[in-house]
Amino acid sequence: MINTRALTAASCSLAVLLLAGACAHHDDGSTPTLTGGEPFDWFIGCWETEAGQTREVWVREGADHLFGHNVVRRDGDVVFFEQLRLAARDEGWVYAAYPNGVGPTEFALVEQGPVSARFENPTHDFPQVIAYEQTYDGLTAEVSALDGSNPQTWAYARCADH
Repeated sequence: MINTRALTAASCSLAVLLLAGACAHHDDGSTPTLTGGEPFDWFIGCWETEAGQTREVWVREGADHLFGHNVVRRDGDVVFFEQLRLAARDEGWVYAAYPNGVGPTEFALVEQGPVSARFENPTHDFPQVIAYEQTYDGLTAEVSALDGSNPQTWAYARCADH
């Protein structure tokens, strides 16, 4: 049941931006949950860091493919780019990264929640883990070694121009 007093204009906007689904802010302060739709619908869209230096964009192509890209800028110049693919296979979902156009490096989905996903590749040098989670006001991404060391985290909000 949706608590109408806790359903703010911001959470309604977030629901519209995150595609069709029900958005509810829970009294316990937890993140909103989305129901219905295709796997990883919460992932879709344009996301950028507060300073706008890093931007990640995801689109869906059918029920079993998402395509994305990540661009990092410094002083207006592109210093890193990455093509991304998320695909359903017989063995499960696979996240494929093509940093600077080279790849793919594949990471298997090992954990999935309603608005979170963790992908791992223990044989890759770094990162070995890529994790995403929808937060109440955006999306976080974290890469790390398999043991959790050397974590690097990005906090994204919806792109202002999308």
